Amino acid sequence: MDPYKYINSLSRFGTDAGFKPGLDRINALLGSFNHPEDRLKVIHVAGTNGKGSTIAFLKSIYTEAGYRVGVYTSPHLIHFNERIEVGNRAISTAELTDLVSELVPRVEDLKKDPEVGGPTYFEFVTALALLYFARKDVDLVLLEVGLGGRLDATNVIKEPLVSVITSISLDHTSILGNDVKSIAREKSGIIKRDCPVVTGVRNKEALRVIEETAKLKNSPLKIIDKEYSYNIIESSLEGQSFTVFRLNNGDYSLEKEAESINGTEKIEYFIKLPGVYQVRNALLAMAVVDYLQEQYPVNLVQIKKGLASAFIPGRMEVLARSPLIIADGAHNVEGVKKLVNSLGPLINEDRQFYIIVGILGDKDVEGMIEMLDFGKAKKELIITRNTNSRSCSPEVIGQYAQRRGIKYRVYPDLKTSLTGVLNDARPEDVICVTGSLYTVSEAKILVQSGIKHNSQS
Repeated sequence: MDPYKYINSLSRFGTDAGFKPGLDRINALLGSFNHPEDRLKVIHVAGTNGKGSTIAFLKSIYTEAGYRVGVYTSPHLIHFNERIEVGNRAISTAELTDLVSELVPRVEDLKKDPEVGGPTYFEFVTALALLYFARKDVDLVLLEVGLGGRLDATNVIKEPLVSVITSISLDHTSILGNDVKSIAREKSGIIKRDCPVVTGVRNKEALRVIEETAKLKNSPLKIIDKEYSYNIIESSLEGQSFTVFRLNNGDYSLEKEAESINGTEKIEYFIKLPGVYQVRNALLAMAVVDYLQEQYPVNLVQIKKGLASAFIPGRMEVLARSPLIIADGAHNVEGVKKLVNSLGPLINEDRQFYIIVGILGDKDVEGMIEMLDFGKAKKELIITRNTNSRSCSPEVIGQYAQRRGIKYRVYPDLKTSLTGVLNDARPEDVICVTGSLYTVSEAKILVQSGIKHNSQS
């Protein structure tokens, strides 16, 4: 059996006639294996942006501390197997084949039950991952929500070690709701009774919903902005160094240990992920680690090493240096805003910016284009499309750029757009590829295959 062919044959978004959102299908599928998810220790991570980065920091820290960590994220950037990892190793094709072969008969049984029905793509993969982690006897699972939270397949987890909500802004409005409060209610659906919550959410309306949900569920709530502060010492494409402070003179266990090592000197942390917003994601991960110290002890040296070695592809990732090619999978207004802020230090009067953008049609395309009209930078928008079936037409994106008076040109695909830009760009210029992780994935493959060399030969 070809596991990839089977998985890709499954319904992506439950568009089949009579489909009902909910957890019944994945519960039934996992129930046929005696609920392996109930044997897992899970950190459940939801949020509009920052989920993948926060998980990357947690994975790196806990792996450095010697724990066997299972990681489930989506979407993948290059290979499907990236979605499921144990001990920094992606699931093999052989393992995937065996699991799919084992799951398929159970799926066929469910299809015969009109009250349940067959699982979607994401439900099937989530069930497969949870079964895999249980059999691999992992110490800890880092589980990323796919969409929303309340009805997401990952919400089959009944008692997480901690629920994490990274940030909340408008995205997937056709599914989650048209305002921040509605989206916050969906994402707060991962909060379970008596299970702790850690959040980096700053939006007041969204935070109010989280606080109300936590109170209703009797769930202890840690809001990082009420407990921690940080100071960025240096930020560049090579990474960032920062210090962390505990507010209200509280007992911050990591800093307490630091004082015993270095006296009163503040500890400086370093992350190699560029983008100033990544410091908040690192702080959120540190807050989770601090919260779980009794169950999963980690010392200061392991935290520092873990933070320093963490990496996530497709987020402010430097693909080439001359000209500088940066790939960032920002796929909503908030993500593009953070990208633009991170590009700010690169702006000067001599440098030209080429922003290659391919966006999915169900996003706030107009809002994203508005955000890309940044400052006084010399820039040109290069509008294209990725190969995803949901990709927005370049002509539609061009209409939004035209309304803003942004200089732009249109290419039919990523290969021709990259080739065209590389023919024009000088060594000192910047090419930024963004709009979707699908766009970034295709661009990364093209750059790695040598398109730069070919275009300049």
